[in-house]
Amino acid sequence: MSLKLPILFVLAATLGLSSIPATAQPTLQFYCARALPAVCASGLSGGLALAQAARSLNGHITIVEHWADTKQDVDGDGAVWYELPGWESVRELSIWAAVDMVTGEYTIITPAGDPSNPPRYKRAYLEGNSGTPDRLLIGGLRYQALYVRPGVGAWKFLLGRSGDSGNASESLLTLELAAMHPIGASPGPPPRVELDDVVILLDTGEITAFAARIDQEALDSGTVFGG
Repeated sequence: MSLKLPILFVLAATLGLSSIPATAQPTLQFYCARALPAVCASGLSGGLALAQAARSLNGHITIVEHWADTKQDVDGDGAVWYELPGWESVRELSIWAAVDMVTGEYTIITPAGDPSNPPRYKRAYLEGNSGTPDRLLIGGLRYQALYVRPGVGAWKFLLGRSGDSGNASESLLTLELAAMHPIGASPGPPPRVELDDVVILLDTGEITAFAARIDQEALDSGTVFGG
C-alpha cells in the first residue's frame, strides 16, 4: 500500500512532511508496505545517489543509523527503486538526500522536524595547496557526507569518527577528497573540488542537513557555506 500526494516529495506514513528547497528536485517516494519498505526516485536522467541518517530508541539506548548508496536506472525509464531490507517503516526521526548522478539535481526530505532549521554549525570552506582545493573544512561534530560529481560518480565519508583530522581549535572537521570512499561502480575519489560538484552533509546527531552545488563564487572565495 502506498500514499501518493501531488507534491514533489511523497511519504507513505502517518508523519508530517516537509522539504528543503534545492537547486532542482527529482521526485522521491517512500513506500511503506508491510513486507518490504522501499524508496522510489523518479524524474531522473540517470542513476541515483541516496544517503540517509536516522536516530531511534531501543529501550533506553539511542541508535544512530547512516549510510549512502547508489543505484542505476537500468531500464532507462527515469525511475529507480531502492529496497530497505530489515525496515518495518521509515524512521520518524530521519533525513534523506537523493541526487541525480547525471544532472546533479538533488533533493532533501525529512518526515519530522523543521527542515528550514539547518545544523547549528553551518560552515564549510575549501582549502588546498597552490590555490587548488582538495578538501573541505566543515563546522560541526558528525556528518554523513555525500559527494557527487555529475556524470562521473558518487563518494561517501563519515566525518567525526575517532581518527578524523578535525581542527579542534576552530571546531572544524576536515573532509579530504582523497579519503572518500567510492559508492557502487564509481571510480576512485577526485583529487580536487571542481565546478558543479554537489556536497551534501547529513548531521547524524541533530538529523538535519545542508547541501550545495559548487559554483564559481565558491571556488573564488573558498566559502561554500557560512561567512
